[in-house]
Amino acid sequence: MRAVACDQCPWRKVNQSKRHKFGFFTQANLKRLWNGLRKGNPMSCHKTDTGHPDHVACGAKGDKPKECAGSIIVIRQELQMIANWNDNTVTDDGIIEYKKRFKQSRITVVGFMYWVFERIQMAGVPIIGGKKLPEVDHSDEAIGLPESLKAKEE
Repeated sequence: MRAVACDQCPWRKVNQSKRHKFGFFTQANLKRLWNGLRKGNPMSCHKTDTGHPDHVACGAKGDKPKECAGSIIVIRQELQMIANWNDNTVTDDGIIEYKKRFKQSRITVVGFMYWVFERIQMAGVPIIGGKKLPEVDHSDEAIGLPESLKAKEE
Protein backbone atom coordinates (compact mmCIF):
# COMPACT_ATOMS: atom_id res chain seq x y z
CA MET A 1 0.00 0.00 0.00
CA ARG A 2 1.28 3.45 -0.92
CA ALA A 3 1.63 6.18 1.68
CA VAL A 4 -0.37 9.30 0.88
CA ALA A 5 0.29 12.85 2.04
CA CYS A 6 -2.37 14.03 4.48
CA ASP A 7 -4.68 16.94 3.75
CA GLN A 8 -2.62 19.14 6.10
CA CYS A 9 0.78 18.26 4.66
CA PRO A 10 3.06 21.30 4.22
CA TRP A 11 4.24 19.79 0.91
CA ARG A 12 0.69 19.84 -0.48
CA LYS A 13 0.79 22.81 -2.87
CA VAL A 14 -2.64 24.13 -1.87
CA ASN A 15 -1.40 24.52 1.71
CA GLN A 16 1.81 26.39 0.91
CA SER A 17 1.61 29.98 2.17
CA LYS A 18 -1.76 29.37 3.87
CA ARG A 19 -2.12 30.99 7.27
CA HIS A 20 -1.64 28.57 10.15
CA LYS A 21 -1.48 29.39 13.84
CA PHE A 22 1.89 27.66 14.16
CA GLY A 23 3.26 28.81 10.79
CA PHE A 24 3.46 25.28 9.33
CA PHE A 25 2.93 26.52 5.77
CA THR A 26 5.13 29.63 5.68
CA GLN A 27 7.96 29.89 3.17
CA ALA A 28 10.42 30.12 6.10
CA ASN A 29 9.17 26.85 7.59
CA LEU A 30 9.15 25.09 4.22
CA LYS A 31 12.73 26.24 3.64
CA ARG A 32 13.74 24.92 7.08
CA LEU A 33 12.07 21.57 6.39
CA TRP A 34 13.61 21.32 2.89
CA ASN A 35 17.09 22.10 4.25
CA GLY A 36 16.74 19.15 6.60
CA LEU A 37 15.44 16.79 3.93
CA ARG A 38 18.10 17.66 1.37
CA LYS A 39 20.78 16.96 4.01
CA GLY A 40 19.34 13.53 4.79
CA ASN A 41 17.17 14.32 7.80
CA PRO A 42 13.84 12.50 7.58
CA MET A 43 10.69 14.35 8.58
CA SER A 44 7.85 13.09 10.75
CA CYS A 45 4.20 13.57 9.89
CA HIS A 46 2.97 16.33 12.16
CA LYS A 47 -0.41 14.59 12.60
CA THR A 48 1.32 11.56 14.18
CA ASP A 49 4.24 13.20 16.03
CA THR A 50 3.24 13.79 19.65
CA GLY A 51 6.83 14.79 20.50
CA HIS A 52 6.24 18.38 19.38
CA PRO A 53 3.94 20.61 21.48
CA ASP A 54 2.70 22.53 18.42
CA HIS A 55 1.80 19.24 16.72
CA VAL A 56 -0.12 18.10 19.82
CA ALA A 57 -1.95 21.44 19.89
CA CYS A 58 -3.04 20.73 16.30
CA GLY A 59 -4.37 17.29 17.23
CA ALA A 60 -1.41 14.93 16.72
CA LYS A 61 -2.21 11.41 17.88
CA GLY A 62 -0.41 8.10 18.05
CA ASP A 63 2.25 6.20 19.89
CA LYS A 64 4.87 6.33 17.18
CA PRO A 65 5.37 9.10 14.63
CA LYS A 66 5.09 8.09 10.99
CA GLU A 67 7.35 9.47 8.31
CA CYS A 68 5.78 12.31 6.33
CA ALA A 69 4.57 10.85 3.02
CA GLY A 70 4.69 14.31 1.44
CA SER A 71 8.38 14.65 2.31
CA ILE A 72 9.12 11.29 0.69
CA ILE A 73 7.29 12.40 -2.46
CA VAL A 74 9.32 15.63 -2.53
CA ILE A 75 12.61 13.71 -2.10
CA ARG A 76 11.65 11.19 -4.80
CA GLN A 77 10.73 14.02 -7.18
CA GLU A 78 14.13 15.61 -6.63
CA LEU A 79 16.02 12.33 -6.92
CA GLN A 80 14.18 11.52 -10.12
CA MET A 81 16.25 14.27 -11.74
CA ILE A 82 19.29 12.10 -10.96
CA ALA A 83 18.06 8.52 -11.20
CA ASN A 84 15.95 6.41 -13.49
CA TRP A 85 13.22 5.27 -11.09
CA ASN A 86 11.79 2.80 -13.56
CA ASP A 87 14.72 0.47 -12.94
CA ASN A 88 15.93 2.13 -9.71
CA THR A 89 19.38 2.98 -11.02
CA VAL A 90 21.68 5.86 -10.29
CA THR A 91 24.45 6.31 -12.81
CA ASP A 92 27.57 8.47 -12.91
CA ASP A 93 26.09 10.23 -15.94
CA GLY A 94 22.92 11.08 -14.02
CA ILE A 95 24.88 12.55 -11.11
CA ILE A 96 27.18 14.51 -13.44
CA GLU A 97 24.21 15.89 -15.40
CA TYR A 98 22.40 16.89 -12.18
CA LYS A 99 25.49 18.73 -10.93
CA LYS A 100 25.92 20.45 -14.30
CA ARG A 101 22.29 21.53 -14.50
CA PHE A 102 22.16 22.70 -10.90
CA LYS A 103 25.53 24.14 -9.91
CA GLN A 104 24.34 24.39 -6.34
CA SER A 105 23.14 20.80 -5.95
CA ARG A 106 19.84 20.63 -4.21
CA ILE A 107 20.57 17.33 -2.50
CA THR A 108 23.81 17.44 -0.53
CA VAL A 109 26.34 14.61 -0.81
CA VAL A 110 25.41 13.45 2.71
CA GLY A 111 21.72 13.67 1.81
CA PHE A 112 22.27 11.74 -1.40
CA MET A 113 24.13 9.01 0.50
CA TYR A 114 21.33 8.81 3.06
CA TRP A 115 18.35 8.79 0.70
CA VAL A 116 19.80 6.73 -2.16
CA PHE A 117 22.18 4.32 -0.48
CA GLU A 118 20.90 3.93 3.07
CA ARG A 119 17.15 4.21 2.46
CA ILE A 120 16.82 2.81 -1.08
CA GLN A 121 19.71 0.61 -2.22
CA MET A 122 20.77 -0.80 1.17
CA ALA A 123 17.37 -0.59 2.90
CA GLY A 124 16.97 -3.28 5.50
CA VAL A 125 20.60 -4.46 5.43
CA PRO A 126 21.81 -4.70 9.04
CA ILE A 127 24.20 -1.97 10.22
CA ILE A 128 24.53 -0.10 6.90
CA GLY A 129 20.95 0.04 5.68
CA GLY A 130 18.12 2.16 6.99
CA LYS A 131 14.40 1.65 6.99
CA LYS A 132 13.04 1.18 3.47
CA LEU A 133 11.36 4.28 2.06
CA PRO A 134 7.59 3.97 2.04
CA GLU A 135 5.98 3.46 -1.35
CA VAL A 136 4.53 6.75 -2.58
CA ASP A 137 3.23 8.18 -5.83
CA HIS A 138 6.15 10.50 -6.64
CA SER A 139 4.31 11.74 -9.74
CA ASP A 140 1.59 13.28 -7.53
CA GLU A 141 1.41 16.83 -8.90
CA ALA A 142 -0.49 18.06 -5.84
CA ILE A 143 2.70 17.60 -3.78
CA GLY A 144 5.94 19.45 -4.34
CA LEU A 145 8.37 22.14 -3.41
CA PRO A 146 7.22 25.74 -3.66
CA GLU A 147 8.68 27.52 -6.68
CA SER A 148 11.02 29.48 -4.39
CA LEU A 149 12.76 26.24 -3.33
CA LYS A 150 12.85 24.37 -6.63
CA ALA A 151 16.21 23.67 -8.20
CA LYS A 152 17.10 26.39 -10.66
CA GLU A 153 18.98 25.39 -13.78
CA GLU A 154 22.15 27.37 -14.26
